[in-house]
Amino acid sequence: MAHQKQRFRRAAVTALSTLMAASLGMLVAQPAAGVPRDVPDLPLTQVDTSWVSSAGEGWQVSSEPTPIDANAARTLAEDDEECSAVADDGTWTCLRTLDQDLKELPSLKSGVADFDPYPIPEWCTEHGASGVTYVTRHNGCVISSHVFTVYQIRDGVSTVVGLMNFLVADYIVTSPDSNFWQHQVTVAPSIMTGEAVGVEVAGVPVCASGPCVEEDVDFVPEALTAVGDEASGLATWQWPVVAGGQGTSNTSWTLSFRAPTSQEWVSGQFDNAADIRCDSELINRVAGCVIPFATPTMTWAYWEFPDYGDHLIDAINSGLPGANLGDGSQPLHRLMDDALQQANRDRACPDAYTRPAGKSCDEYPFASTYEGASTGGGTGRTFDWCGIPQLPTGVTGSSGYSSCMIDATNNSGAGSQLETRLYGPERVLDGDAFWVNFSG
Repeated sequence: MAHQKQRFRRAAVTALSTLMAASLGMLVAQPAAGVPRDVPDLPLTQVDTSWVSSAGEGWQVSSEPTPIDANAARTLAEDDEECSAVADDGTWTCLRTLDQDLKELPSLKSGVADFDPYPIPEWCTEHGASGVTYVTRHNGCVISSHVFTVYQIRDGVSTVVGLMNFLVADYIVTSPDSNFWQHQVTVAPSIMTGEAVGVEVAGVPVCASGPCVEEDVDFVPEALTAVGDEASGLATWQWPVVAGGQGTSNTSWTLSFRAPTSQEWVSGQFDNAADIRCDSELINRVAGCVIPFATPTMTWAYWEFPDYGDHLIDAINSGLPGANLGDGSQPLHRLMDDALQQANRDRACPDAYTRPAGKSCDEYPFASTYEGASTGGGTGRTFDWCGIPQLPTGVTGSSGYSSCMIDATNNSGAGSQLETRLYGPERVLDGDAFWVNFSG
């Protein structure tokens, strides 16, 4: 498995050591559930192109970090405690999730482990210890805040004799070209007092749902003796490949804690709400895995495909779906059926349309989407520069399709990038949503 671990190792972005040094107990606003809008911040210098991004020098595929659920990561309910049995000396321990979204993030170095841990990306750490799972197409991350308390009966009274506030940083890494994924967990104390100093931490990975096979586990139990100490674990999971099939799984960690003066362990399951979907449905690609909750955006370079860009910009500005313009925007959805794709092409670009020299017929929404000319329904439209007199101009609305004669090289080049840079690498399967955009 060494080669599998090595191929994943560079997938993370920035280290937790770059976290802001905020004071303990500072509150951070809870991110609202739902998909954040990927609204480009700068327009091209053209009329009605405010949705077109001028950032970047070329094509890119991205997915904005998206919150799955405001409290999906908190298996331990706020203010509810999981407690160990009472030992003979009257000592017991309890585990509880804090009821605050604390931005108390220490400089987690992820350095205590028998493996090379992934650094946690900034798009995760910037939300603080919110307990919210954020995902991109290839990564899922959640940081939550908890407390471990040591109690003892003294003179007939239950007394707190030790306390550890700690963070759990949970991070999933997938690969679009492998049916393995890795799930890392890091425990880092922010406060330690009394009998909680020296607490032992152990971890066991859990296949919470779906077809996940445990391939390898690295978690050496650690005794945490001071703020700055950490305990980290890494589990490697495998989807058992089914030819032409897919499977969706969810993995988590059970973490156990024991005070140095206690004989008993207390445990809790720490979830990551990111489901992992692996498949072998794509032609000419090996099996791979993504996090399907995240919707990718395909961004073309306008300077590379200006004719193609002009048609898509006009089509979207006329009301057709596909660009993330904010509330109410509708993405496109991939269509993998060859016969239905051809039906979309035949309706949008019939042979009866004259193709001028050097030009070819372009349709939007794409033939490879359910919003295409035949599968999406509605009537056709065009624009006065497109050279298709059979279709009306000036049509608006979200229903229907647009056809246009554009530079043939632009058309084939930009169209091929749907497959080579979006559908394949992002494992966009039948029915999966995606957005389109242009950089200036």
